[in-house]
Amino acid sequence: MVKKILSEKEEIQSKVEETVKGKTVKAEKKKATSAKKTTKSITRKKVVWKVFDNNFKEVACFSHLEKTEAYSAADALTVKKKKSHFVNEVNVPML
Repeated sequence: MVKKILSEKEEIQSKVEETVKGKTVKAEKKKATSAKKTTKSITRKKVVWKVFDNNFKEVACFSHLEKTEAYSAADALTVKKKKSHFVNEVNVPML
């Protein structure tokens, strides 16, 4: 803090010396810097169960309460298509 005050005094003295020599220098006002407030918008999310294939392509989507239906759909698709399917819990934004 002391160094900052001393450096400001030195700047002022140098500007005064320049104006005395005949140069006109406009005084620069320093703006006080304040911390910027960053407000994050809160997005509400809900949990859904999604059925995916091996290529991570979404095949079906079920609400959070329909967990057993999601697993049974994945098993049925595995038997029907002869490729494995799996269920993942995903957070999606609420609309």
